[in-house]
Amino acid sequence: MEIVGIPGLGPKRARTLHEELGVDSIESLKAACEMGHISPLSGFGEKSQQKYLEGIDLLRRYQGRSRMDVGLLYGQALEDRVSGIEGVVRTELAGSARRRRETIGDLDIVVGAHPGDHDSIIEAILAFPGIAEVKGHGESKVSLILEADMLGGSTGRGSIDVQLAEALKERSSDATIDAQVRIALP
Repeated sequence: MEIVGIPGLGPKRARTLHEELGVDSIESLKAACEMGHISPLSGFGEKSQQKYLEGIDLLRRYQGRSRMDVGLLYGQALEDRVSGIEGVVRTELAGSARRRRETIGDLDIVVGAHPGDHDSIIEAILAFPGIAEVKGHGESKVSLILEADMLGGSTGRGSIDVQLAEALKERSSDATIDAQVRIALP
């Protein structure tokens, strides 16, 4: 089950890897990729093998849920960055950050914008530096995996910048954070 969390590796492919190579964990998947055993399999290839190695690295870097104070700082920093995009009328934290849950697993931002601005806003978000992977995007949603240090730049709010710098020290330097941005009418 744990290897299904790797981007591009669904249940059918996981089953094939288990039946053909005995892959039953992330460690055995990594070993099979490094030894080149996956690319010769039917329906797989060099690209799949490389993508799985990259996915294993992303999974290793994802540190799960953060304490509320740390998660809120990341959320506020992303909210500030998104609110600076031309055409954005309003931004709001959503999900576990808005509800002030004890821990925050990912960042959810709701953006208010007029329909004619949706495409340019999505393009601006996709152009942010520090995106580890774009999980998907459509007309009104962007789902990303962000590098933790992507949010470490100046937010324009001095006290948040200091707190965010402290929060970044608690996470490994190559940690990632999931984020979803939804665009709606203002």
